Amino acid sequence: MKPLDLTAARFNFEAEAEIIERWWREVGIEPLPRAAMPRIGRWAMHGENRMACAFAYLMDDTKLVMIALPIANPSLDWRRQAEALAYAVSTLADEIREKIADAVIIALSHDNSVHQTYVKRAGFRDTGKIHLAVSAPAGVDIDILSE
Repeated sequence: MKPLDLTAARFNFEAEAEIIERWWREVGIEPLPRAAMPRIGRWAMHGENRMACAFAYLMDDTKLVMIALPIANPSLDWRRQAEALAYAVSTLADEIREKIADAVIIALSHDNSVHQTYVKRAGFRDTGKIHLAVSAPAGVDIDILSE
């Protein structure tokens, strides 16, 4: 299968939150209240088509950013979802690393082949049993506490 020719575009919360809410419903996830939705995001675009979107929450007074709730267009097959998600997540993570953060954390809501594939493609390392992956420059120690 030939890779998609993807480009990145900024997520416009006011104009595009409804698309994300619809996708969440289509995959069986109850949308977050709008006040809790992230405002920072990047689309993976194929021409004019929105293929996936990744979002980030900035942690106040730190150089830590959490990428959360990435989602792909539910009409895509799993390989295309993984490709588009990897592009959206890695594009957002690269911009965050360049402009804001020393470390980026990504949290996953479930464990399946799409999520495992795009997280690895986006350059994150799995922390093990919990669904967190961490990307940090050499010399930056990240401690994750879990039950």
